[in-house]
Amino acid sequence: MSINTTPSIPYDLKDEEQVKKYLANLYVEFNYQCNEDKLPNGCHRLGDLIELVRKDFTKAGMVYKMNCDEHKYGPSCYKYAQYNLAGRGREKNLEEGLKYHSIGCELGYTEACHIGGMLHMGSIVSDKSDPIKGADFLARACEKKYSDSCARLGESYLTGKKQFQQDKTKAFEYIKKACELENFIGCVNLSVMYKKGDGVTQNFEMAEMFKQKAQTIYDSMTNPKTKLRFGE
Repeated sequence: MSINTTPSIPYDLKDEEQVKKYLANLYVEFNYQCNEDKLPNGCHRLGDLIELVRKDFTKAGMVYKMNCDEHKYGPSCYKYAQYNLAGRGREKNLEEGLKYHSIGCELGYTEACHIGGMLHMGSIVSDKSDPIKGADFLARACEKKYSDSCARLGESYLTGKKQFQQDKTKAFEYIKKACELENFIGCVNLSVMYKKGDGVTQNFEMAEMFKQKAQTIYDSMTNPKTKLRFGE
């Protein structure tokens, strides 16, 4: 994550000493915003600076956790959750990662909803996971146009796995939305559904159309000289 700010006085950022002075002044500014002004975004920027510049992941994690717990700042909940999943500046703690992704989602942070939803739908923290809550989190992220969430939720309704009741109407709804959001897997699955008549009236023309859309999306994601042909 980048730190966005404008220095109050000119700095020559090609000069090493001036860069050090600039960063030291940023630390003072963000520290004041966080600890004196109690600004959630100031605390988050302080965490980012400690992470990116000082490389003190333990302290950065403490700042993110405090900002989540005290100021209810979703992006900080997400960062602290990610630290726990990765074991960054602390031992890995999957339960803590799930807990803080859930908090971040409840605070409206889309990325936290997606990762929290995936964790609840998965098995790495099986004793704490809740597929129903996972579906809710993914639906929230999908509503905010997070295409991977739409695709994953659609697949879950399509297969009926992980305590999910199969619902091909919902599967089609979410998979179609994923494809509309230019999601490669969403378009692949939508093509297959039309080809098989699975959850939707069989239509080979629509199957081909979404197959071609999936190919276009894939080509735009990769080297134009590298072609992946699926379904052939």
